[in-house]
Amino acid sequence: MRRTIVYHAKKHLSLIAWMLIISVTLLVGICVYLAIAPAKSGGPTATTKVVSPPVSVVANHYNIDYPIFYNTKVDSLLKDYASDQVAAFVNSLGKDRYDPRNRMTLECSLLHYGSQFATVLFIQREYVVGSAVKASNAQMTFDLKAQKKIELKDLFVSDSDAQLAIGVLLYDYLKQYAPHEFSQEQFSKLSQFTLADIQDFSFGNETLTLSVKPGVLGDKTRLVAIKRSLLDGVLKPEYGKNDKGKDIPVAASYVITERPRPANQIDPNQKMLALTFDDGPGNYTDRVLDALKRNRARGTFFVIGRQVAGRAGTVKRTVNEGNEIGNHSWNHASLPLVSREQLKHEVEDTQKVIYDVAGYTPVLMRPPYGAINPDIAVYLQTQHLQPALWNVDTEDWRYPDAQAMYDRVMQSARDGSVILLHDIHPTSVEAVERAIPELIKQGYQLVTMSQLEQYR
Repeated sequence: MRRTIVYHAKKHLSLIAWMLIISVTLLVGICVYLAIAPAKSGGPTATTKVVSPPVSVVANHYNIDYPIFYNTKVDSLLKDYASDQVAAFVNSLGKDRYDPRNRMTLECSLLHYGSQFATVLFIQREYVVGSAVKASNAQMTFDLKAQKKIELKDLFVSDSDAQLAIGVLLYDYLKQYAPHEFSQEQFSKLSQFTLADIQDFSFGNETLTLSVKPGVLGDKTRLVAIKRSLLDGVLKPEYGKNDKGKDIPVAASYVITERPRPANQIDPNQKMLALTFDDGPGNYTDRVLDALKRNRARGTFFVIGRQVAGRAGTVKRTVNEGNEIGNHSWNHASLPLVSREQLKHEVEDTQKVIYDVAGYTPVLMRPPYGAINPDIAVYLQTQHLQPALWNVDTEDWRYPDAQAMYDRVMQSARDGSVILLHDIHPTSVEAVERAIPELIKQGYQLVTMSQLEQYR
C-alpha cells in the first residue's frame, strides 16, 4: 500500500509540473504578442509604444516601436518584422531568457513619408548580462500604393543600368571632388560596382540615398545622396517622381546634386580617336551608350531634331554620361538646297529641342551628307556652331554586315580618326560593341570630337 501511495504522489507531482510549464509558456507567448500588437488609435504616422510586460510574468523587458500606416499589407509586414526580432532575441538567450536584466528595445524613425513611399529606420539594442550592448540598424522602404516592401533593384529598369549609372556617377564625383581620399585601387573598384555593394537605401523627395558597404569607399559605411533626376533613364518612371512627402535630413558623406564633369584623364601623348554616330536617337542608341559606359569611353552623337522629343530619356542620358551631342538638322535635309527660312528651321529648331530636353546646347553641326557651302558656314558661325565632318566613312548604310563593319572600324583606326557610323543600324551597333573594347586594348582613347579637336 505504501508503494502505491508514493507512486500516485509522484504521478500528481509530475502532472503539476507539466501544467506549470505549459502555463508559463502560454504567458510568454501572450506577452510577446501584446508587445507587438498595434494600437487602435493614432494617425497614419503614429507609432505604437508598448510598455514592457510585468516582470512577474516574463523576466525579459521589451520596448517595441513601429509605425502604423493603416495600410493592411504594409502594417502586417511591419508587425511581422517586430515579432521576428523579438522571437530571435528570446531564442538567442536560451536558458537565460528569464533573467530580468536581459532586455531589448526596437525604436523607429520615418526617414521619408510621402504619398507613395515610406522609408522606416529601425534601431535595435540588446542588453544582455555579461556582454556589451549590441546595436544594429535596418531600413525598410515601402511602396504604399503597391502595398509592398521594395528592394533597391526594384527601382531600376535593369540591374546593369543601375550599376553602370551609380558607378560612373560615384567615380566622376569622387575623382573631381575627393581625388586624394581614395587609392587608385578603390577608384578601380568603382568600375566593377554592383548593387551588392549597397547595404541600405532610402527615398527622399528629390534624392536617393545609398548606404555603401565598408570596403568599397574606405573602411566605413558611406552615405551617398544622389539627386533623382541624375538617374533619369535608369530609374523606372514611377520611381523617378517627387513624392512630395516629409523627409528627415540625412547627413550624407557625399551629396551629388549635379552631374560632375568627367575626370579629365586624357593623355595628350597617347593616341586617340572619335567615334561619331549620325541620324539618331533611335532604337539602338542605348546599346551604344551601354558599350561606351562599360568601357569608360565617350562618343559624339549627331541627332535629328524631329526625333529628339520622342526619345528624351536617351538624349538626357547621352549628355549625363559625358558624351557629346551635335546638331544634324531637323529633317536630314541637304542644307545648300533649302531656303533661308527652312535653313533656320533645320538648325535653330534642332538647337532648341536639344536644349529643352537635355539642358545642353550643341557646339558642333554635322551637315547631312556633308553638304556645306561658304554661305552656310557663315550662318553656322552666327549660331555659334562649328561644322563637324569626318575622315573615315564606314559606309555602314551600304554594307549592313556586323563583321564587315567591325573590320572596317579596326582597319581604319588611326590616331586622330573621326569615324562615321550610324546608331540606327543594328549591324553597326553590334560592330561597335565589339570594337570599343578592342580599340582600348590597342591603346586608343575614345574621346568626343571636341576633345579630339582640343588635343589634335
